[in-house]
Amino acid sequence: MNQGAARDAMIVLLEAPCIPNTMKALANQTVVELLTFAVSLGVQHWRSEVTSLDESRFTGDCEDDLHAIVVDYELRTCCVSARPADATLERLVDRDLQRCQAEKPRRIRTFRLLLEKVVASGQFASVVIRDWLLHVSAASGQYTMSDVCEAIGKLIDGGELMLSNAMFRSVVKLDKPEQHKELLATMANGRFLHGRDCTNLLTRPDFLADNFAPWGDTAFELLAALIQARQKSDWPYNVLFIQSLMKDLEEPSYGHDCFTVNYEQDARLTTIRQRHDEEHPVFEIAIAIDKAAIAFLRESTDSRFQVQMRKCIDVKFTAIISIPLLALLDRLNSSASQTWHLDQAMRLLSLPDVLESSSLHDSRRLLRMSVLTKSTTEQTEQLLYDVRNAVISDESRLCELSDFDESHLSASEREQIFNAESFLLSAVSDPRENPLIRTGRAFNVPAKPQPRTGPIQ
Repeated sequence: MNQGAARDAMIVLLEAPCIPNTMKALANQTVVELLTFAVSLGVQHWRSEVTSLDESRFTGDCEDDLHAIVVDYELRTCCVSARPADATLERLVDRDLQRCQAEKPRRIRTFRLLLEKVVASGQFASVVIRDWLLHVSAASGQYTMSDVCEAIGKLIDGGELMLSNAMFRSVVKLDKPEQHKELLATMANGRFLHGRDCTNLLTRPDFLADNFAPWGDTAFELLAALIQARQKSDWPYNVLFIQSLMKDLEEPSYGHDCFTVNYEQDARLTTIRQRHDEEHPVFEIAIAIDKAAIAFLRESTDSRFQVQMRKCIDVKFTAIISIPLLALLDRLNSSASQTWHLDQAMRLLSLPDVLESSSLHDSRRLLRMSVLTKSTTEQTEQLLYDVRNAVISDESRLCELSDFDESHLSASEREQIFNAESFLLSAVSDPRENPLIRTGRAFNVPAKPQPRTGPIQ
């Protein structure tokens, strides 16, 4: 066949009035080429022929090319407005969803065009549309994740909070632990290309405070998963360090054969950004949660702060618990403190997760000392009772008892504090102002090498 003459004949056919059932008699490859010309020439009057193509054609020869060009023709060439007809969009999306579920290859251009039209249509009540959005979110990779995150942002702007939240959870694989390990590991170590796209959704101004009901769980679960993933990636190096240290001390090293989650990891290694730290997903999400806590503390009731604190306790990581705890400390020390702030502080200081955590030692003591300046005698006695009965070491208990006024302590407690070594009663410090890792010169070392002054040996 003369290919040039055949193409000329196709152009003539396209420019002529639509002839019914013409495309039904043509092979898929010919239909693909015909529609390619139609897209290039902007020919719209063959739409009825395209919509009448049998679905079996999209599982035969040239099925990928045919699906791609049909989507392009119907949504670009034939769609004059930004929003296509609901029936057209649902039919094309349903076909694409079936192809995805059958693990057929997808053209990125086709995916982006469908996603653009779906978001612009606002047709989110359709079960097919919602299923497709969740499927493409779960299947998103390095070439499509930024597009999905952008679409999620537009859904949030449009008030689709539940659907956007479900899509985000699918993107970061929160509901599929077996799939999210590699993704979270790269994201936790700051090596994920689209980590910023994901965290930008959670760090929008006032976003978590305004939409905590559907998005709060997601923020806490993602932060906990990132902390755990970071611990796991650091674990081999920590084991080597401990083994080397034990060898130098001539002590046996054991208990490091398998990774275990450290829920007591210091917040200064996880959620509190140090001066030398670069922007990182863990710190960005922690800051967003902190801003939400500050917003809740400005409210006249404690209902939303209680919900947030309960979620912190549920994820178990003390570094996450410290976020609203320190926010409450700042509020208690300010002139805007309310009665319920003191009540919430009393409640927190009685929880075993807070009272018996070694990594929350300084934060807990700071909060208690602030409460003691405002508490009644009954409240002070309750705090003292909690410290006396807490499951903590005797050294920690003695240290915390020293924060109380002597008039509330027993004679034996006063005597123990009086006879204690000074290092046992260490001064408390705010972990946000006392970094674990300091930067700068340790000694007064000259900035430049000094010239040799004596004879060369």
